This record gives sequence, structure tokens and C-alpha cells, in this order.
Amino acid sequence: MLQYIVGGSNAHEMIETAQQALENGCRWLRLDFSLLPQSEIEPVVKDLQERCNSLEAFLSLEDDVDNAAATKVSGVHLNVGSPADVIDARKRLGEEPFLGITVSSAADVPFIPRSAIDYIALQPCHSTLPPYVNRHQRHRRAPQHYPTSQSKRTPQGAKHTGGATP
Repeated sequence: MLQYIVGGSNAHEMIETAQQALENGCRWLRLDFSLLPQSEIEPVVKDLQERCNSLEAFLSLEDDVDNAAATKVSGVHLNVGSPADVIDARKRLGEEPFLGITVSSAADVPFIPRSAIDYIALQPCHSTLPPYVNRHQRHRRAPQHYPTSQSKRTPQGAKHTGGATP
């Protein structure tokens, strides 16, 4: 299953991009709010949660455990975190939502508490962004694959994500 990371600097842009991904068959959206004003987060989550529910698509939030627990989205992805952060996120989420994490090196994988997570994204060692991306967006990198076993919470077949656009 393809996971599409939706980012943007305003609600309209995020919703429009997410809708394009859904119309093109994507059934797993991950929302990156790093550039979105705080006041626009809740309306975007509510809107996209309705769209995803109507299509039986998964909706996950990036680095926002509290909002994910409150809105009952499908899951959360942590871009950085210690093993303690992962365990804390699982406690706050409960057992139902899936939880993933990005690691920057395969050497980090043994330290991640596997009972608390559903997938691991391995950060690429090179940029997957085109050279024309502005310096404010360079911090975002697309993970390459998920080298963990399938969990009951993770969407079936979730194995790969990347910097594709709809």
C-alpha cells in the first residue's frame, strides 16, 4: 500500500493535494503539519478524516500523538524519537492506532521497542527531493522502506513510501 505524505503551508493546499492522492487510488495519507499554522490543523484533520473514512482509507498524523489520540485517526508516524518516546506514544494512543517511526540508520533499529511500533521507516542517506526545493523544505526526506514484520494495526501490505506526487 502506498503511503502519501501530505504537506503544505495552508489548509486549502493540503486538502487539495490529499484529495488528488485519494482520487488516484492512494489509501494511506500521512499529514505533515510542519508548515501549517496551528489554527488550521484541526479543520484539515476533520475534513480529511471524513474523506478517508468514506473511502476506507487510512489517515495518520506526523509527530502529533495528542491530536491523533483525540481525533481517533488511523495512526501516527514519529520522525524522531527515543525508545522512551515510542513507548510513551503507544501508551497515549492505546493499542488500536498504528505507530511508525523513522530511523536514520539501520544501526538504530535494534533499540526501537518493536512491541510498541508497527513499522519502521529507514531514512535514506541521500536526498529524495529535487534540487529546486527551497531551503525551508530540505528537512523533509522521504523514507525508503519499512523493514519490520506485519502488525495487526498496520495497513495490509504497507511496505514502501517515497517522494512521489499524485
